[in-house]
Amino acid sequence: MSQHLMIDLETMSTKPNAAIVAIGAIWFEPSTITLTSRFYNCISLDSNIKAKRAIDGETIYWWLKQNDEARLALVKDPVSLINALMNFNDFIRKQAVENFYIWGNGANFDPVILGSAFECMNLQVPWNFRNIRCYRTAIALLPAREYIKPTVAHNALEDAKAQAIHLMKIYPSLL
Repeated sequence: MSQHLMIDLETMSTKPNAAIVAIGAIWFEPSTITLTSRFYNCISLDSNIKAKRAIDGETIYWWLKQNDEARLALVKDPVSLINALMNFNDFIRKQAVENFYIWGNGANFDPVILGSAFECMNLQVPWNFRNIRCYRTAIALLPAREYIKPTVAHNALEDAKAQAIHLMKIYPSLL
């Protein structure tokens, strides 16, 4: 049985070195349609600035147009970027087998930005690059399946959970 981890980031840019203001993740098992451990850390924007992570005006403007609940979640109990990455690494180590699959909403977005942050902080990326999977591609292959909307849109944990549930629904059709 393989292990799967859905991640979702909230960022202040769309560049590979984007400032990350929240990491959400959830372990799931598609064959048994099971969600297990969850992870969420809000990350201080100041620690991203100190690490020279990218911030762009268009993304800030986009965030200003989002609902209050999503925006307020970005400032609740923030930790530094380095602490969030170490917390995430601990979360993975407690659950993962050696080769797990990491899913993001775009193989070139969430996993790339998160991997870039690990490298920026001189930490080893905790997954094998060969095991990156793309949720966006999976849903494009089977777009007719019902999508469960997150409880709070643009909350990293809620988005990761909704994406994992949706992926588990379509996963058997992908095999």
